Amino acid sequence: MGALTMATNSNQIKDALNRHEVVRDCLCCSEGLMIPSTTTFKKTYKGDTLIIENVPIFECQNNECKEITYPTGTLLKAIRLAKENYDTSGEVVYKIK
Repeated sequence: MGALTMATNSNQIKDALNRHEVVRDCLCCSEGLMIPSTTTFKKTYKGDTLIIENVPIFECQNNECKEITYPTGTLLKAIRLAKENYDTSGEVVYKIK
């Protein structure tokens, strides 16, 4: 059964790589592939809620898992930029381009 699962995962990886530049194995469920997507993140800062749009994530495609991870350093950088934007412009919504 393990060899059949491996072949299936191999085909899934090939299909996913045809559609996305990068894919990851899901460490949570070990069955799904994580593909790139975006999300909105909210962070309280100086009494206001900052809304950070288009934050890059990887999302598991296994319907029973749906684990989400952030690429290394991406979320911290987005929060830092949103705070700088708030401090200079007073805007609570920051959109990553």
